[in-house]
Amino acid sequence: MGIMHWRFLILRGRTQAMAAVPWHKRLREERVKRNWRQQELAEKLGTSVPSISRWERGTHQPSAYFRVKLCALFGLSAEELGFVSTQVPFADSEEREVEALSAISDPLLFSPHEECYRNIPFLRNPFFSGREEVLELLHERLIGLCPVALTGLGGIGKTQVAIEYAYRYVHEYEAIFWLAAETAESIMQSLQQVAEAVQLPERQIAEQSSMVQAVRRWLNTHTSWLLVVDNVEDLNLLQTIIPRRHSGGLLFTTRRLALGAFAEALPLSAMNEREGVMLLLRRAKCFGAFPVDSSHSVEGNIDSSGISAAAELVKLLEGLPLALDQAGAYIEETGCSLQDYIQRYQDQRPLVLARRGSHGGAHPDSVTTTLDLSVERVERELPAAANLLRVCAFLHPEAIPEELFAAGASYLGPKLGPMVTDPYQFDQALAALRNVSLLARQPERRTLSVHRLVQAVLQDQMGYEEKRRWGEAIICMVNVAFPVPAFEAWAQCERYLSQALACLPLIELFGRDLQESGELLYKAGTYLVDRSRYAEAQHLLEEAVMLGERQEGISYQAMLSRLTKLATVYRCQGRYSQAEPLLRRVKTLAEAHLGSEHLQTAEIMADLADVYWNQGKYQLVEELQQRVLAIREQHLGATHAQTLNDLAILSHVLGRYKQAEAQFQRALAIQAQQGEADLLQTANILSNLALLYRDLGEPQQAEALMLQALSIRESRLGPRDPDLAQSCNNLASVCYELGKPEQAEALYQRALAILDPPQGPVNPNVAFTLTNLANFYHDQGKDEQAEQLYLRALQIREQQFGPHYPRTATTLRQLAILYSKQGKDELAEPLYHRALVICEQHYGAKHPETAMIYHQLARFYQKRSQMAQAGNLYQRALAIIEQAWGREHSLTREVEADYTRWLKEQGGADAIEQLASMRSEQGHISTSANEIKTDTQ
Repeated sequence: MGIMHWRFLILRGRTQAMAAVPWHKRLREERVKRNWRQQELAEKLGTSVPSISRWERGTHQPSAYFRVKLCALFGLSAEELGFVSTQVPFADSEEREVEALSAISDPLLFSPHEECYRNIPFLRNPFFSGREEVLELLHERLIGLCPVALTGLGGIGKTQVAIEYAYRYVHEYEAIFWLAAETAESIMQSLQQVAEAVQLPERQIAEQSSMVQAVRRWLNTHTSWLLVVDNVEDLNLLQTIIPRRHSGGLLFTTRRLALGAFAEALPLSAMNEREGVMLLLRRAKCFGAFPVDSSHSVEGNIDSSGISAAAELVKLLEGLPLALDQAGAYIEETGCSLQDYIQRYQDQRPLVLARRGSHGGAHPDSVTTTLDLSVERVERELPAAANLLRVCAFLHPEAIPEELFAAGASYLGPKLGPMVTDPYQFDQALAALRNVSLLARQPERRTLSVHRLVQAVLQDQMGYEEKRRWGEAIICMVNVAFPVPAFEAWAQCERYLSQALACLPLIELFGRDLQESGELLYKAGTYLVDRSRYAEAQHLLEEAVMLGERQEGISYQAMLSRLTKLATVYRCQGRYSQAEPLLRRVKTLAEAHLGSEHLQTAEIMADLADVYWNQGKYQLVEELQQRVLAIREQHLGATHAQTLNDLAILSHVLGRYKQAEAQFQRALAIQAQQGEADLLQTANILSNLALLYRDLGEPQQAEALMLQALSIRESRLGPRDPDLAQSCNNLASVCYELGKPEQAEALYQRALAILDPPQGPVNPNVAFTLTNLANFYHDQGKDEQAEQLYLRALQIREQQFGPHYPRTATTLRQLAILYSKQGKDELAEPLYHRALVICEQHYGAKHPETAMIYHQLARFYQKRSQMAQAGNLYQRALAIIEQAWGREHSLTREVEADYTRWLKEQGGADAIEQLASMRSEQGHISTSANEIKTDTQ
């Protein structure tokens, strides 16, 4: 017995032993045996997790292509894996198995059986990547005799998917025919080739109609054929060719999106990052002389920097397969790196997009030529539609609101303007653009979208004057559509925001002299401020101020608004040194145009007082607030509750508790006279008075007021309002002091749920709640939970406001305290020093916030027996805090007690005398307490 025959008998015996196990269970067993997850198996095969899941459930069987790959991957025969379908390309002998496997491993050698008719005009693409879900869906539909049309933008890969499908499933068809359907002439030429392939007698008749009918009869009388009709332009041309009843597969490729009952449309989208990276790297031959199989992992064949550069390029080209293939050809031919190509694209985009390079024949045109042809077709059919596309070329490519064009129609010219205001004409224009897939429409959201490469090609075609004309029109159009920011208009503002941001480069190039540019920047910036997105707002408002200063004829009121809003951004980011001179300038401008006793001037003074507060300039704060109070009384006829509330907060922080209580009570009395006119302001005052009672050691009284404030806010605000979260925070701190830790934790968690939803942007104030909850866990001895919350709060504050934001110092200090308690001094010390640098930079060396860092760092050094450093810091901290808040303040007493203990350790009986001497020598120190006002310690 020969060796091959002996081995065959063993394999046959093993197959019989496994025959009782269904194929889908065998697949799962082999995967589990190797400890592979479904994701790992999918990656090795070049398919998707849903496909693996369907196979293992037995609801779908792998195609012949994947059955061969599964056999090769598991090292088993088709019979051993339970594949017994007659369509499977396996023979009874090992020789045929090896032949089939080698055919799959090299796509160029993979060919159908000899008896299979085929006239596929293209070789199989050895670089084809991804699209597994599409291919499987195609197979399901075509095997079910459902005509399918691959639709989408030119260059999206329709023809390549059709070619891959034809080669991959070749064994399931007795004949495969290919019709080039661009023109009537190309269709007739392709039909002649079909007639020649199946040896129809009519192939030699001069009358073409006879040959067409003969091909149609052949299709009607035969089964198991696949007809690929490529690049369909005119559906009417195919009506007399395609059989109405058929027993074969009909696969069309077309840029048209609307097909009616002709075929089921299967739109192709751009490649995702993984698919795009694989195609790009394989086409560029970054794996070596031959491309790796698509089932292999990219990471094992190229370094991480190459993968990152490839991913960046895929994003830049928005996953358009033609552009990726073109880029890969350029890289292969020129020998440049991926990063070099990115630079070429950014610097010389028109030239790069116009260069096709080597190709496999299925798509010889470059990206530029391909998209140009589509635009030219629209231009011939409906010039106004082409102009609509040119406008879209400068907008953000996603979610372009349809109503935007009608709102700004007066700026779009005599032809395009009337068209976008007429719903019927607008629909016709969109139909013309959708027929070549240059533009997509989302009817449920009433938005449009366009591929970025379409935008790039259109922009590259225009000269400077044409770009300027459209650029100015678009700035004015978006400005007139963008609403004046207000709570009720937030949804519309968000809808137009991306388009406003898309106008920034247009303003830079063409719009610096347009009044509309500054107006648009101010409105968009104001909306971002209202949504606490300060970093995004800053650039817009700075540009709005700069444009206002250089443009003639702008009103002082417009400049007041822009300067004030920019100052608000600086204040909210803790940039008080930038906010102060800006607000002083605004105050001077308001006094010059409005007068020093105007209500608007008073509001600016109130903003300036807030800046002085955060800078520790308490005397200036009190002076300004008293002026604000007098102006408001003069205009409103009664003492203003809000100003009294602000004065009371200042008195509270300065330790003037009796004065603070009286001011809060007066403010509440004023609010009571107004009834329910402003209950939210009443809730604010109640909450602040409750914090005062908490600090005075009266938690029961504080709890009652906080519950009252929470009830008002729950009745007047939405369930996700940040002020509601603030009430929960305040009440939680009091509940903890009252010995109700479960209630406290539940309130903190409720505040977190409001500020930190699973979906949507992170509210900057969530860091405040995270810090408070971390403090709670720290006190409870749950250090691991506390550490995670501190770290997250730190991350949010750094992301939202930058690493040097003042409140970042608070979180750094509290995290350092936790690490110090755990004995992790190597982690704690750099956090203390970083917090100290931030406080000294923002508040100065003689500010209470800085003093609190001195105090904690002194404790840290004392614990480590660095006594000289500790003593110096205790002395500085005590001098600052006592000067700011007085000897009776709780923090003053805490620091004094720590310093006294240190003195006793160092000097014994002389400690009290040294302390008294230090106090007599201290000078005036200007201080503030921003975090005491905002964060519960």
